[in-house]
Amino acid sequence: MPYSFRFMKHLITTFVVLISAVMPALGEDTYFPYPQAPDEMQNLTQRSNYIVDRFWERCNFSNAFLSRDKMKQAFTDYINIIPYATTDTVEISIDNLIGKVRKQPKDLLTLAQIAQETMYGPDAEFWSDDLYLPFVRAVVANKKIPKADKAPFRKQLKVLENCQTGIPAPGIDLTLRDGTKFNTDSLKAPLTILFVNSPDCTDCMMDRVKLAANVSAIRHIDDGKLQIVVIGTVPYSTEWAESMSAVPQTWVAGTNPDIDTILDIRIKPEIYILGSNHKILVKHATMDNIIPMLESIP
Repeated sequence: MPYSFRFMKHLITTFVVLISAVMPALGEDTYFPYPQAPDEMQNLTQRSNYIVDRFWERCNFSNAFLSRDKMKQAFTDYINIIPYATTDTVEISIDNLIGKVRKQPKDLLTLAQIAQETMYGPDAEFWSDDLYLPFVRAVVANKKIPKADKAPFRKQLKVLENCQTGIPAPGIDLTLRDGTKFNTDSLKAPLTILFVNSPDCTDCMMDRVKLAANVSAIRHIDDGKLQIVVIGTVPYSTEWAESMSAVPQTWVAGTNPDIDTILDIRIKPEIYILGSNHKILVKHATMDNIIPMLESIP
């Protein structure tokens, strides 16, 4: 079964697009020769497995990182094929790739930074926690990489491991608009929406207004089926509390300036959907999938 990403910013869905993505393998401008699946291998998954499994065989890792740009392009070509390969093939391939540079701390750090730009950062072609985490763990575990270089990866590791789809979300300490303390572990509704709201985010305000006006959301809150929590990213102040005056009183509105050390926050607004026992159902949700979900609940 083809590898499935938990979240993809750009979903490639046709064989024609896949061929376009790997076409550089047939040319002369690649950093090193890419593998080519045998002509008799017609199945898309089999061909993808063949290429992913052998992709780095002809890369000379002793000097490959002398050109970071060319290595990044090669890595991008590699991950463009990954969605069509099977999970076990991809996982083994990534482990082998990391193993090739594990004893070269400078190159390992560069590889992880390229993986971050490609699979985690705001400009990444797509996001995949499962594929990115092995690179993060390898950097954090490497004793020869300076602590300062590890710091951003340590932070990412913490939030990613705490915020995986399918596990309970961490409890979040908040200061509410009336100044009292609150922890999200006390929420009892079977469905919870965590709405991280940055003060300078116009899209946050617009989405918040849409959600507040949604008839289904209002009904489910009244029925006890839904709770919406707006989470600010700034220290508590009277000014912040006043800015929350437009938030419905039926919502929880609190703030925690350290929220980015607790939740994986990459977009604005950052929205999580939690199910029973606060299990994370959806990360990086948008109004396009929240509203239909709310309207489908009896």
